[in-house]
Amino acid sequence: MNPYVTNQYVGHGFLDVNMTNDGRSLFAMFYTIDGSVRDQFRIHKSRQ
Repeated sequence: MNPYVTNQYVGHGFLDVNMTNDGRSLFAMFYTIDGSVRDQFRIHKSRQ
């Protein structure tokens, strides 16, 4: 069993990247040409 799954999207779109929480959180969404959300992810860095 693979520890991850990968797919390739054949098409065009754009990646909207937003930084929040004083640069500690990154949120990104990939939109296709028709405006639908194809993928999204969030990365959060905790304070240490």
